[in-house]
Amino acid sequence: MKKNIIHLLQMLVLFIIGSSSLYAAETASVATFISVADIHFDPLSDCRHTHGTCQIATRLRQASYQNWDAIYEKYGKKDLSFAYEDANYPLLKSSLIAMQAVAKEKNAGFVMIMGDFLGHDFRNEYKQYTGDRTRAGYEAFVKKTYQFITNEFVQTFPTLNIYPVVGNNDSYTGDYDTVPHGKFLQDMTEIWSVFFKDKSNQESFKRNFPKAGYYAVDLPSGEKQKLIVLNSVIFSTSALKPTKQASLEQLDWLDQELTETTKNDQSVLLAYHIPVGVDIFSTFEFKFNKINEFWKSAYTSRFENILKQFKNIAALLCAHIHIDTLQAFGLRTVGHVPVYITPSISPIFGNNPAFKVFFYDVRTLRIVDTDTYSVSIGDKNTHQWKKNLVLLAPNRQK
Repeated sequence: MKKNIIHLLQMLVLFIIGSSSLYAAETASVATFISVADIHFDPLSDCRHTHGTCQIATRLRQASYQNWDAIYEKYGKKDLSFAYEDANYPLLKSSLIAMQAVAKEKNAGFVMIMGDFLGHDFRNEYKQYTGDRTRAGYEAFVKKTYQFITNEFVQTFPTLNIYPVVGNNDSYTGDYDTVPHGKFLQDMTEIWSVFFKDKSNQESFKRNFPKAGYYAVDLPSGEKQKLIVLNSVIFSTSALKPTKQASLEQLDWLDQELTETTKNDQSVLLAYHIPVGVDIFSTFEFKFNKINEFWKSAYTSRFENILKQFKNIAALLCAHIHIDTLQAFGLRTVGHVPVYITPSISPIFGNNPAFKVFFYDVRTLRIVDTDTYSVSIGDKNTHQWKKNLVLLAPNRQK
């Protein structure tokens, strides 16, 4: 127990951060990117409190995803999601408008979507509001939802590369259920390939992503920067299916990719949805009598053993816990690597919707500063996003 407590303190020393410079850098050498996470878009939010089938659900099912905007504008509600709800259409649009303005102001070079595109309890809502209980109908609607979200991001950032990450809600078959080489990953490979402007990066994505939701690309700021994206859902203690083979294959691939970056003298950003370490919320629920980890211990150990061999990892980017935090990932041989967790758009846990802007040194990929933009979910329910607005801490006891 004592060892676990020490591990908890080492891995989850959390700092609620707004904007803090980590070290001085020349302005000319700094580039930016935007990170958004845990959107949890609920396309059927307008059907809440409806008994039986819902007209807007029927319209969305029958229409092309390209016509969803018109349906929402004509028939949908205009207020942003309230606390303890997932993101509705107005909140999704509001966040995209805010990110677009910030991207233009800060001259962002790319956008990260850090996983969990779909709302919670998506299957049950679909059944309730459409009356359709078929697997084929549900999968078609899920696919259409991803096409819609993808199109919204492409329309918002037509010239920028957008790098998606698989979250635990991103699936046809259920929460924490990744099917390696499955239909969902194949469909997302096709849908998300439009995010990549560079042909070689797009080909790398198409080659690797269908295996288990991971890939690597060169960043647009220069040939010496690499982004490696993992699917950490298959490492999770909550994973629904045995994923040992796929998990080990992904870790072997990570080792090979990092070896190549060392040979090529490249700096690395490593992104994945579910962070390594202790699930602080569930651990507090058990009053530290039980330490709950996000990943299975074997994968955590292997991951740490891989990372400690390399000194070119600038930062780890994660999401999942819906709050804006900075962790220190301790590696004995290379010191501490910063772990930045992007807050959620969804206010499902009572938190204000938010996204982050990262400023990094183009020579080293080291993060030099961050800004957080948030919108209040208070009584006025305005659409005004503000920099470094104080976030409400998520309450998982809702």
